[in-house]
Amino acid sequence: MVISANQPIGVFDSGVGGLTVLSALQEKLPNETFIYIGDTARVPYGNKPLELVSQYATQLATELKNKGCKLVVIACNSASTAADLSALEKSLNIPVVGVIDATVEEALTHAGRIGVIGTSATINSNAYGNIIKAHNREHWSRACPLFAPIVEENLADDQVAFLTAKHYLNDMPMDIEALILGCTHYPYLKHTIHAFLPRLKLIDSAHATANRVASILKIQVIEAQSTASDTTYYATGDTTTFKEMATRLGHRTNAVTHLPLVF
Repeated sequence: MVISANQPIGVFDSGVGGLTVLSALQEKLPNETFIYIGDTARVPYGNKPLELVSQYATQLATELKNKGCKLVVIACNSASTAADLSALEKSLNIPVVGVIDATVEEALTHAGRIGVIGTSATINSNAYGNIIKAHNREHWSRACPLFAPIVEENLADDQVAFLTAKHYLNDMPMDIEALILGCTHYPYLKHTIHAFLPRLKLIDSAHATANRVASILKIQVIEAQSTASDTTYYATGDTTTFKEMATRLGHRTNAVTHLPLVF
């Protein structure tokens, strides 16, 4: 299959969390066009069985391929954990990029033990821990299942977010120097986590993933040359709610189209 440089890049997440990755991609790749799908009808992914999340990932990646995308970014840690990226790439015949490998690579540049927080699905899979261990480094991990709903409910700046962070992170070992935010919703809580643990270096997946995508586009010579960049947004749930949440989080979405799915 011949991939055209002018085709869009597809990005999906369970909700608005993946907009952090999309923003980094837009900044890193200003000439590219994008299609973003927020699967808000089935959010959150983190408390669902990995087999089910894998089915969701395959469905949404296929939808983006059918919409003409030249590359798909799984902007969700739970879906990146659950999906078989190699199988998806082979099936779709386009590059498929998850958020985990690139994020670990960035975290490994920091000394000391690495901390990882994420959804229950991500932490229970030990996806981050296995890669960190393969590099002969120690890690500490903690599932924080309430963080993503806090962001989705627009409570990232509320006292409840600080108290939840304190609940989850109060017993973190003192030798943790870098903390991986293993969910694309969590960057919206950076200021809250920093207020509780100001010494930590917080590592999110957005810029690391954008760098990985830029590298793939260059290697495969499919970088867009046009400056007429644009982004099309879809939501599987209520489009007004998605647009309002995105706006509150500082992301301008313009029009949002409903994407009906077969559940």
